Amino acid sequence: MISAHTGFTISNTALTIKSKKERRLICLRFLSAAFFIVLSLTLLSSVIKSADFLNEYLKFSRCASAFIATAFAIFPFSFAEVFVYAFSLFWLFYLILFLWRMIFKPRRLLTAIRFISIACLTASIVIFLFTFLWGLNYISPPLSQKLGLDIKKASERDLADATNISLRYANEYSGKVKRNTMGKCSFGSFSDLSSVASKAIIKQIPRSEYFNVSYCPGPKAVYFSPLMSYFGITGIYFPFTGESNVNTDNVTSDIPFVMTHELSHRLGIAREDEANFMAFLACTDSSDPDFVYSGYLSAYIYTLNALYDASPDTAKKIIIQQSDYVTRDIKMINEWVRKYEGPASHAGEKINNTYLKSMGQKDGVRSYGRMVDLLIAYYNSSMFTDGKK
Repeated sequence: MISAHTGFTISNTALTIKSKKERRLICLRFLSAAFFIVLSLTLLSSVIKSADFLNEYLKFSRCASAFIATAFAIFPFSFAEVFVYAFSLFWLFYLILFLWRMIFKPRRLLTAIRFISIACLTASIVIFLFTFLWGLNYISPPLSQKLGLDIKKASERDLADATNISLRYANEYSGKVKRNTMGKCSFGSFSDLSSVASKAIIKQIPRSEYFNVSYCPGPKAVYFSPLMSYFGITGIYFPFTGESNVNTDNVTSDIPFVMTHELSHRLGIAREDEANFMAFLACTDSSDPDFVYSGYLSAYIYTLNALYDASPDTAKKIIIQQSDYVTRDIKMINEWVRKYEGPASHAGEKINNTYLKSMGQKDGVRSYGRMVDLLIAYYNSSMFTDGKK
């Protein structure tokens, strides 16, 4: 009896000690999560209140992004893609384990609190790293200010002129780019395009002190690109590794523009309309006809869509001026969108829309099209000399 009673006491004591340690660990996780959230909010508050602090942050963010990108450039594949899949699988497994314990194990309340504490700590660390490394670039001065562009309320005439200019160059370069026997764009290997994209972005750095970085590794191809297509994603910048990731399943004519768009984010250009415009500058300022065409084709599509909303009749008059190649390439883009349109693409758009709005872009995914304002200002500025190409 004594022996049995003593054994029970030891077992019960060990269980009590283990339970106390678990409670302390849970409390530590919640306190750590609160600490990281407070740090993130402090950073946010500091850059809002102080222009000098914001400028220092922007310099730090560019250097940090360049350093991290250089470190991960040693991997020939997208480390970001591997990380995202591994991270997702881990949490899927952990969620299944959590549900199993909630159903079949005792102490369900402690199990639930443990899970919540780990989730909160993980989320707080991700938020802090995002804020610390890159996220506050959304508060950066507008790109128009950095480039000295005068943004004004555009008239329908301004919009039509911008559409005409974009189409004229798209028509011209549509016959200069490499195509296969079927007439489809054939721009060569991804690695070659990646190298050209990197040089194209580096060429834009002298435009403003805000872009000053020493090195800009090229974008990387996503292995499971069709999966991105189903979610309507053509590319994504991953600030935790500094990698610009590109969907290779996309229409070829759009890939150079997407490459330079994602690389623009590494320069600290966070807003989507501004990254679109920087991609346009990088592409059209390139010596590679494939990139020039991709830039003007994208500009034409954005300006045409805006013009069609303002004046369908004017837009239709411009559409009939499209070259056969431009018409074919736009048709391929539309077919690609329709091919992958569905619940997944709508979910992807909603997620992206929510993310952009949470970052202060009130228009959400519609903000991509606001590059038209920058285009009009650029076409009307001394930076653009019509006929120089």
